[in-house]
Amino acid sequence: MKKLIITLIALVCFIPAQAQWVTKIIDNGFDGKFKVAYVESTTGKEFVKLYAQGDGTLGFLLYEGFICTDRPIVELTFLVGGEWQSYEAFRGSKSTDSEKVYMLDDITAIEEDFRKATIMKVRLNDDHCGTEIFEFNMSGSGKAIDFMKTP
Repeated sequence: MKKLIITLIALVCFIPAQAQWVTKIIDNGFDGKFKVAYVESTTGKEFVKLYAQGDGTLGFLLYEGFICTDRPIVELTFLVGGEWQSYEAFRGSKSTDSEKVYMLDDITAIEEDFRKATIMKVRLNDDHCGTEIFEFNMSGSGKAIDFMKTP
């Protein structure tokens, strides 16, 4: 029995956790309550976040840490049913603090693959700082969209 318990503890401690979509209602005491949904990359250094627009649509941003180019080229691909579903490259918009890239103002065009995907990859082509590929576990992505869309 001791060996079983020690083995289970070792497995829990040493198997890397796969991030999945997290949903929260934030109350910072200043602004009205608001919702957030995000997932960390497989490295745990970056994250993507859904955000609500005033008209009810959902936007999508990447927090990378530091973005050099004002309008970096972004590419998205989703692993759906064992097949990669890639989308045409587009220009994102760098945030004023240079830490985020606003990728899409409305996710409607990618929503079906976003919901069904097991993995999403984002390639950020920064003219000055180079190209990076980020990978995200999409477990719970459909629930995250539903959470953000529910009033």
